[in-house]
Amino acid sequence: MKKSIYILTLAAAFIGCTKESVSDIEITDGGDFAVYAVTADTKTTNDGMTTIWGTSDYLDVLHAPAGSTDYIKNGQQYMGCKVENPSIGKIAVQLNGELAAGTSYDWWAMYPYAQGLNKYGETGLYYGFGSSANKAVEQAGNNSMAHIAGKTFPMYGFALNVASETNPTITMKHIASVVALNVTNNSAVPISIKSINFGATESFYGSYYVDFVDYKPSLRETSASQVSNKLTLVVNDGEDIAPGESAKFYFGARPMTMAAESNISIKIKVASGIVPAFQVIEKTLTEAVELKSGGIKTFNVSFSADPLAGIDVTSPDFDTLNGGKATTTSGSYSSEQGWEVTDGFVWDTSKYFEGCTGLCAAMNGKTSSPGTIKSPLIAGGLGTLTFNYGHGFTGDKLSFRVDVKDTNGNVIYTKVITEDAPVAKTAYSFSAEINYDGKFLLEFTNLCPSGKNSNEDRTGVFNLSWTNYTTPELPFPPFPPFPGGGLI
Repeated sequence: MKKSIYILTLAAAFIGCTKESVSDIEITDGGDFAVYAVTADTKTTNDGMTTIWGTSDYLDVLHAPAGSTDYIKNGQQYMGCKVENPSIGKIAVQLNGELAAGTSYDWWAMYPYAQGLNKYGETGLYYGFGSSANKAVEQAGNNSMAHIAGKTFPMYGFALNVASETNPTITMKHIASVVALNVTNNSAVPISIKSINFGATESFYGSYYVDFVDYKPSLRETSASQVSNKLTLVVNDGEDIAPGESAKFYFGARPMTMAAESNISIKIKVASGIVPAFQVIEKTLTEAVELKSGGIKTFNVSFSADPLAGIDVTSPDFDTLNGGKATTTSGSYSSEQGWEVTDGFVWDTSKYFEGCTGLCAAMNGKTSSPGTIKSPLIAGGLGTLTFNYGHGFTGDKLSFRVDVKDTNGNVIYTKVITEDAPVAKTAYSFSAEINYDGKFLLEFTNLCPSGKNSNEDRTGVFNLSWTNYTTPELPFPPFPPFPGGGLI
């Protein structure tokens, strides 16, 4: 009878609520789905709490005789069924087989399209929730939900017992849940949020199998490497939050129940001016916390650290970079103290430099994104700065810059270090008297001497230490004044 139909899919929205009171971590209930017909866009996005269909979106649309689970997949192979009119959620469906006159059908839609979805129940298909495991989530500014959409926020919907002569309307529901971090600035100075690390006892994002029982989804883990209990949310272009004010930051998660007595950890990186600062908040849950499909759970947290206090240390904690694990994959890594490696690596020093131990902060020499190593704000002043450096690969060149900066970003000391014919896996030494009596920042930047936009000139810094500033002694004590003044 029919070879093609149109389906109206109404997109789903996340709805949540918040409270005014704020403690170190206060958890508030989220809300349920609301459904909207929304305006067009080029891709699936989120405007406020509303998911917006785009013209580049494809869904799985399956049908079965009413009351059965013998679903037939429709649409183009490797493509699925295209969103033809995002403003009303109109899906163009090319039927796989004709619909029989006088027969009713059940309809099932899944977003995003998955090539292997062919049967109901234990599909064996996996979908992303929030992001791929171990991949940072990015938010564009304070309070933005634009990233709470797309292929890592799967949706489903059913329309049951629809006559073959009728085009079905399917209400889509989110499978994923959303966590909102409502951060209040209880420090004395304005801050901007740079990143938030969220950790839990159980995995909460990554790729999970999605099965269906009684038209409702259930999730199970794919493998340990595809899921994670730790997530990094990077905030791009976040505005300053004034003392006493708040802003929200969002990430997606699988629906789950966080058990009573389980633990959560929230590490907030901020900047006050150019000065980075950190605060870690940990909490053992006194009662179970449910992350519902299509709901938002709000964690109210307080940032109360003094961003301008600085830490009183004389060496970095490189051994805590990347959770204490070496990696040869170029990326961004942080330590517990707040040291940041950007576009670099965390090397096992013993594998690169004979007689050396511990972890090494290393900078990549890719011209499009030169590697850097940056310190948190350090108190105690800077006397003598010493460290070892070197590169680990034959053929790499070596040139990098060391900057010492004050709290306003002014360069107090700078030095370009270059080895014209560096020997791979050789530990070179550096020492300099700086003698600066204020709080300071250390920054190392790879100068990419090979001039190549690839993994080149990889340079490690290790055995880094410094002395605190001490007041220089005068060469001899001053003469006391003579009574009455004058000279004898």
